[in-house]
Amino acid sequence: MTLLKSTKISCFRNLTDLSLTFSPRFNYLYGHNGCGKTAILEAIYMLANGKSFRSSVKSHIIQHHSKKFTVFAELEIDGAQVRCGLEKSNESNARLHIDGEKCRSIAKASELLPIILIDPHSYDLIEEGPSFRRHYLDWLLFHVKQGYSKVAQEYALCLRQRNSSLKQKQSKSVCQTWDPQLISLARIITEYRQVLLEELKPLYQAIIQTLHFPVDVSLSYYQGWEDASEFSDTLAATYFKDQVVGYTSIGPQRADVRLRVDSIPASDVLSRGQSKLAIAALLLAQGQYYQAVKGNSPIYFIDDLASELDQQNRQKLYTLLESIDGQILVTATERTLFPDIQGVNDKLFHVKQGTVSVDQSCV
Repeated sequence: MTLLKSTKISCFRNLTDLSLTFSPRFNYLYGHNGCGKTAILEAIYMLANGKSFRSSVKSHIIQHHSKKFTVFAELEIDGAQVRCGLEKSNESNARLHIDGEKCRSIAKASELLPIILIDPHSYDLIEEGPSFRRHYLDWLLFHVKQGYSKVAQEYALCLRQRNSSLKQKQSKSVCQTWDPQLISLARIITEYRQVLLEELKPLYQAIIQTLHFPVDVSLSYYQGWEDASEFSDTLAATYFKDQVVGYTSIGPQRADVRLRVDSIPASDVLSRGQSKLAIAALLLAQGQYYQAVKGNSPIYFIDDLASELDQQNRQKLYTLLESIDGQILVTATERTLFPDIQGVNDKLFHVKQGTVSVDQSCV
């Protein structure tokens, strides 16, 4: 099991010098908007992923009058202690260290600290374009399918090379040089994604039923070209179109996970509150799948829990979260938005103007 034991954050947004020790179960952070509670989650998320789930402009993240920010975390992974640290400055690239050794790739930190984030931007899974939903599948495949990341990188490189040839108006024979490799890699990516979504569906449906969701939201995979045709045939048939537009118009890079209610796009049917519950169900199913395959729970970050959810739906979500075997960090603007009764091991943090105090009544 992966646990976030503690963190130290320096010069990150309005967090000047912060040290926190977390509970292995629920960690509740409350405070007014702009107090720094989301920044705490954001800093740890950046350590794990190398990027923010908010603005990624370094000048906005690094505290005013400071040249760099640092984030350190102590993890416990299957009983072993692991220390991670990230430093970013305005003048140089990020520096990541794990147990004192410099790491060239953020992928190692992502493997050690898997985070599933549910926040107001999670609506993008329903309301925005297919790229958000492809990322939903690819995040999970990165963690649970060895070799998928390499295949995806090879496909992206091959696609860039084909697109470059198309944009430069090179001959058909030159442009199609990349087709055999593109076709082979597309087949692998598509198969991985299709199998994963089919295995996710029952987990998702079980959560939807637990939430007593009022409508049936179905999931289906669009592979990036018409299902009835082979990718090789469609790629050949769309060559002249691709030559005109200057890029490859079909393929896994156009894939989508479609959410529908009675064949109607879910975004056209669901209210904001229903959308949030549907997205929470998707992301919690992602976490359950990760745990089933890896034998280890991810860490759940839930930012601004009360946004768009009434008291009844908040309670539904809390009840579901209580059944999850994992560590959870959740934020809200007021303490009253959390459950009335917290567990004996849970922690309640009051965040105020970049400082944090622990509420002793919850420890």
